[in-house]
Amino acid sequence: MGVAALVPVVANAAECPTLSAGDLFKVPNNSAVYLLNADMNRLYFPHSTVYKTWYEDFSGVVEIPNTCVDAYPAPASAPFGVNYRPGSKLVKVQISPSVYAVEPGNKKAKLGSEAVAKALYGDNWAGKVVDVADVFWPNYAGTGDEITESVPHNGMLVKTAASATVYKVMDGMRYMLDGSVRNA
Repeated sequence: MGVAALVPVVANAAECPTLSAGDLFKVPNNSAVYLLNADMNRLYFPHSTVYKTWYEDFSGVVEIPNTCVDAYPAPASAPFGVNYRPGSKLVKVQISPSVYAVEPGNKKAKLGSEAVAKALYGDNWAGKVVDVADVFWPNYAGTGDEITESVPHNGMLVKTAASATVYKVMDGMRYMLDGSVRNA
């Protein structure tokens, strides 16, 4: 009977789709969506508002049988989930007033003052702040330098006054983005 119990798993394994790093998947009867990282580990999206900072809709999500999930293990160390897209939101942990910018590489960088936040993000900067539950805070696995000056930081999205072209800031340089930028 022990061998017979293995037969359905082997049969189902043949039905598993081939996924690659960067692919999105979910399993039947579960709304959670996962992203495969470069190591083919599955990262969860904590909720749809995080997902929507990266993707416009769910059309790229592949449904796989739950018997295939073990082929894509959870990471052994943080980050375990996907964070807000750099440049899309400012974040804070619910129990602290400190506000952070989201930077590439799952980093957070503390904004040094309200004056800096206002200079970088405008008068309505506080409306861009989202509370992150304690359970998801470790997904911000790195900490960038504190932002103490009104200078665009890594991951920040900027555009010139003369054009609608959007640039991403990285290491003090701006790079034009391909495609459209969503107003998340």
